[in-house]
This record gives sequence, C-alpha cells and structure tokens, in this order.
Amino acid sequence: MLSILNLAEILLGSVADKSLNTFSSELPQSDAIPTSLLMVLLTVNELRVGQFFKTFALTSFFSYVLGVNHVRIYNFQLLRLLSCSRKMTAIVACIVSIVRRRLSLSCNRRYIQDVFPKDIQPFVKHRTLSYEDFENKDLLIVGDVHGCYDEAMALMNKVREKHGENFVTIFVGDMVNKGPKNEAMLDYIMTTKNTHCIRGNHEQAVLRIALQKRKNLAMDERWAKSWATNLTEKQFAFLANLPYSISIPALNVIVVHAGLNPGAPLYSQNDSDMVSMRCLKWVGDDFHGQVLKPTSKQNDGYMWATCWRGPQHIYFGHDAIKKLQTHRHCTGLDTGCLYGGKLTAVYLNVPRDLSGAIDHSALSREFISVDANKAYVPVD
Repeated sequence: MLSILNLAEILLGSVADKSLNTFSSELPQSDAIPTSLLMVLLTVNELRVGQFFKTFALTSFFSYVLGVNHVRIYNFQLLRLLSCSRKMTAIVACIVSIVRRRLSLSCNRRYIQDVFPKDIQPFVKHRTLSYEDFENKDLLIVGDVHGCYDEAMALMNKVREKHGENFVTIFVGDMVNKGPKNEAMLDYIMTTKNTHCIRGNHEQAVLRIALQKRKNLAMDERWAKSWATNLTEKQFAFLANLPYSISIPALNVIVVHAGLNPGAPLYSQNDSDMVSMRCLKWVGDDFHGQVLKPTSKQNDGYMWATCWRGPQHIYFGHDAIKKLQTHRHCTGLDTGCLYGGKLTAVYLNVPRDLSGAIDHSALSREFISVDANKAYVPVD
C-alpha cells in the first residue's frame, strides 16, 4: 500500500513540476487558475500524500466559504526570485487573492444588503405566463408611467376603443414615483384584472424608503415626507413581490425593466442589473481576461440591446433619453412621459392557436402612445 502511495506522489510531483513551468513561462499575468488546482501544483512535491490531501481539502473548503473561486497568478517569477518554496508560494498567492477578493466581496455584499434587503425580495424573481393566460386575449406592454395616472388612463382608453377589452397588460416597471399620482397608479394596477407589473428601480426605491420608515432607520431628508413612507401593508406586500422579469414562452417574449446581460441565463441575472443597466462595457476579469459587464451609465460602452442576439425578444423601459428603441431582438418603451414626452405601449395580436411556440417576428404589433400633459420633472 505504501509503495502505491509513493508512486502516486512521484507521478503527481512530476505533473506539478511540468505544470508549474508551463504556468510560469507561458501564462500572461492576468490569467488565473482555480485555487484548489494551484494548491495541488505547488504543494504536492513538498508534502506526503496524506498531508497533501488534507491541505487540498482545507484549501477547497476555505475557498468555498470565503467565496474565492479563482486566484490570480500575480508573478511567479518574482516569487521564485525571492527564493520562496513552492509551499510558501501557494500560501502567499492564496493570501493575496483572498484579501483582494474579500475586500471586493464585502463591499459588494454591503451594497446588495443595503439596496436589495431580504425583506423586499420577491418570492418569485422570474414569473412565467403560459398560453392559458392568453386564451382569446392579446398582449399590451406599457412603458414607464412614473405615477402619470391621467396619461395612463388616456392610453388605456385609447387601446380599449380600438381593440376592446380582451388583452393582458404588462407594465415594464417604474409605474410609480416622481410623478403626480403615484397612489392612484398603484391602486389601479393592484385592482385591475389581467394586469401585471415588473419591478423597476423606482419600485425598489419606494420599498427601501418604506422599509427605512418601518424600522425607524436614518433617512435622507428629501425622502422623509415621500408618499412611500405611507404605504399600506397591502401596497408594501404587492410591491415587494413584483418580479424582476416576466417570460412568455409561447410568444418567445421576456419583459424586464432595464435589461439583461447577454452572457448570463435568466436565473443567474444580477438583480441590480435588471433594474438599472443601460450599457455594456469591457472590464478586466481575473478568470476570463476581458468580459462585458452591465453599467447604468449612459453611453458608457455599448447599448445592451444591440448586443442581445435572442432568441427571445426583450421588451424593456428605463432609458427615457433614447426614447422608443426598436432593435431586432429588443424593444425599449420608455419615451419620457414624466419629462414631458409620451407614454408609449405596444399592442401584440396574439394568435388564437398557441399549441406551439411562435416566432416573435411573425407577430403583428402596433405602437400606441399619448402625449404627456406636461413635464412633471426636469430630465435627470
């Protein structure tokens, strides 16, 4: 048994030597390898097999607990010049990576806990409407209302005059806040049949203000007298359970407030990105080198909608500056009603036979809009 372990140690040591030389000489400084693999390569020659596996297990465990999935190869040549042993090299590399990552993760977690506390997270983040929800009904998707209740009612009346009552309505988020009649708009959506709403960054802000009020937390003076501080339990519960997206597989459609990252499946989309993103920009990444990351800033990189390649068609709001956007696989519906522009919706004629999936491009659709009564606030 001992000879088998010794043989295994020799073989692993040989692999470690060759791999280390390859990593040190060929990989650029920005590349990275898994933490556990690094420990295998750098410790196997120094330790007995039994001790090695203990080290490997402990390293994997702490990497998981600390949220460190990868470790940057900073400069192995420099470490070797300092005459560090392989064991010490592994320890130094892991410590540097862990400290760096922990600083970043702790800041990010504090942000998430502050902006997206568990008290206001929906039970279902991504809702799905089936073909049964559209039995003999069409689909109306409405852009950002921002409490412009009169314009919203004018738009709904305009749709009903032309198409009747048989349609399902989805608001893309930011249905309230900053506008003149937020409570009336909220009550309308809560009490109207066949009406759904996406969570936007302003619903998120309203929930955060209401939560601060309920917990007697410090609050910015400008929000102290906000209508959000007077939400009823029913209103709070309704807003807190708004989903981040609504998918309609039968129509190959997804509705989201701000956007989706083309590089991630729906279930792993970042909550903050879905309510705030506008663009994608290239940023450095420890493991992949350069990746496209969402940003909420205007004109900072590429418009995310131009990067979305389907197959689903995305309807979204949030970006009033760009007005109506009609891309091949995305449609932006925020046309700045709050700022004196228009309130816009798209009406999709849904086929009565939904026994199979439908190509969105084959759907007949019509844009319907009404002018804002006035500019309620200046453009941000």
